Amino acid sequence: MSASLVSVLSLYVINKSGGLIYNRDFVQRAAGRIDVSDAMRLGSIWFSLHAIAAQLSPTPNAKTLKSLHADTFHLHCLHVPSGTTFFIITNVPAPNQAQQHAQRAADVLQAVYAAYAKYVLRNPFYETEMPIRCELFDAALSALLSR
Repeated sequence: MSASLVSVLSLYVINKSGGLIYNRDFVQRAAGRIDVSDAMRLGSIWFSLHAIAAQLSPTPNAKTLKSLHADTFHLHCLHVPSGTTFFIITNVPAPNQAQQHAQRAADVLQAVYAAYAKYVLRNPFYETEMPIRCELFDAALSALLSR
């Protein structure tokens, strides 16, 4: 699986309490970089939307909101059993490639989760639910998403 098939603009990781523990932009935006306050607000809003969607879902045991599609971006989400939520903001695919784009975004999220498990959770100095500061995780994400 190649991350280059999906243009990832940003990655966010939210802990089970709704706090932003990691965010990173992978492309330079024309409008500039999102500051830390806006990134925290975005993570909090997504966490709240996720909780509301789970309560409103007609499907029993619905646990997650998987994507949000806007005119200028798509947001794809992976909610893992520990309560941690990963989401990426991607480019908008061509109309005839929406399904492939969604599958590739899901594959990218799985690869990000694998890097998180390998480099963050196995780090003896990392405290669960705290902000992620791990050079090996950053390097793995660079290799995966900056292509």
